[in-house]
Amino acid sequence: MSPLQKDNNMANSINPTYSLPNILLNRPLDIITLGSFVLERVIKLSDWPKAGGQDNITIQSITDTFGGCATSVACFAARFGLKTSIISMIGDDEPCVAALNELHDTGVDTNHMSHYTGEQGSLIRILADPKGEWTSLSMVNPNLKFRMEDLPSVSYFETAKVLHIDGYACLSILGKQEIVLEAISRASKAGCVISVDACVPAAKHAAGLLKKIFCRANIAFANLSEARTLTGADTIDDIIHSYRKINLDLGIIKNGINGSYITNDTLSLHIPAYNVEMIDSVAAGDAYVAGMLTSLCKGLPLIESAKHASASGALACQGPGSLKNHFSFMDLADLISQVK
Repeated sequence: MSPLQKDNNMANSINPTYSLPNILLNRPLDIITLGSFVLERVIKLSDWPKAGGQDNITIQSITDTFGGCATSVACFAARFGLKTSIISMIGDDEPCVAALNELHDTGVDTNHMSHYTGEQGSLIRILADPKGEWTSLSMVNPNLKFRMEDLPSVSYFETAKVLHIDGYACLSILGKQEIVLEAISRASKAGCVISVDACVPAAKHAAGLLKKIFCRANIAFANLSEARTLTGADTIDDIIHSYRKINLDLGIIKNGINGSYITNDTLSLHIPAYNVEMIDSVAAGDAYVAGMLTSLCKGLPLIESAKHASASGALACQGPGSLKNHFSFMDLADLISQVK
């Protein structure tokens, strides 16, 4: 059924469904994320530089924070009241220590991060314009990599509901790709739900591994551009058909202000975006993922989970960078209640 038939779907209450297996719901740890941690410096510009010649653009503000897809999902979900853990890598310079303390205070378990002594954290500088559009300049510390010895054991995964893979984990600059596959293997042995979120660099430069992970996942997220690259399809309908061919339990196509599409093996539905006053859209996709996974871990129906995901993505746009704007799970419900 075409996702463009959403009005008929909703009128007839024929909507896609998905829920976590009941056997997982009593596990004490909700989500383990695997992927990137970065320091962020968000530079808000008065305008976007024009091509050619010299220009004089005013810097309106500079905000130092931190993020990375795996880090953001773990932190957002912890702020929503979940128990989360992260597998990543981190240096020991002052910004990294401050970020680590904030993660601890939020309730994120960082015992399985690879801690490096005498190393600076990877840094991205994000340029954002008044419309909320942005681009990033990355400075990745090549010495910060996943270490196999820091991976949790199968018994640790047995305490968790979901292993969520950040697409950046597929990039070789973060370490041996075998470590990502080993984490998935251990989580699968433990009966965890496997979730993955694509990213543009991985879709371009590590498509083989990312496709392999999509084929092993229960839940897959991608924005429209990433989904087109990974599936070779162009339209929403064709992307959804590709999702179904690899037997995903739940596939999500994120499309920014145009909302998102959720699909199971037979039905699809469009979920509208929520309009908010935007500062920038950094980590909006990660907030969407966190909202969806949190809601599913709380046992909410899929449609309600998707609304919470959309609201979470919207509220993330109201602060500079990935994690500066703090909002709760109740704030998501408040935003949803404002829309008739």
